[in-house]
Amino acid sequence: MPRICAAVFTLALLAVSTLVFANDTSPGIPFAEPADPVQIASVSYEPREIRRGDIVLAEVVCTNNTATVTAEVAGFRLLFDKSAPGIFQSRIHVPHSPLVASHQDIVVTATGIDGATAQRVVPIEIH
Repeated sequence: MPRICAAVFTLALLAVSTLVFANDTSPGIPFAEPADPVQIASVSYEPREIRRGDIVLAEVVCTNNTATVTAEVAGFRLLFDKSAPGIFQSRIHVPHSPLVASHQDIVVTATGIDGATAQRVVPIEIH
């Protein structure tokens, strides 16, 4: 009888842990198993019209198996903060300098827990 109880308890724990992992994704976040490729679902930022000196709030939504997100622009790389599984955010101060070109391509890189990456290029205009 103790073995049957232990087996039932172990199966119940496995079922609960599977449900918790499967539901550990917020609505709108693409679910992925740890071994699945990491994907970038969306990149958004506010304000939409960027001016020199602005503070830009950026958000990257990825699959839940994403470990880190970085953005590279004009030779600078910044690390986004993870606010929830699959959600990464950052506050970016746009320099006042006229030496910064008006057109920039931001390369967003998501890195999975296995080290694999996905990239998206986001073109922006600075007014």
